[in-house]
Amino acid sequence: MQERSEPFLDTDRLTVQLVSNEDIFLFKTIAGRDDDIEDMNMLVQTGLDYLSRCGIFDRDPVISNIVKRLIG
Repeated sequence: MQERSEPFLDTDRLTVQLVSNEDIFLFKTIAGRDDDIEDMNMLVQTGLDYLSRCGIFDRDPVISNIVKRLIG
């Protein structure tokens, strides 16, 4: 996950990295809240690079099925 994050802020005392959309998608998949389905759909529409950035998508059948349903 750290490798997929992007630098946002770096000061003497604090470093902040932004989580990738692919990882946000994974978090929402695991959380399973009703509102997350729409968020996941929106993330897919942004063009997630889920095959090359997060190998879990093609290794985990549950997540893979969710992605396939959202993509259509």
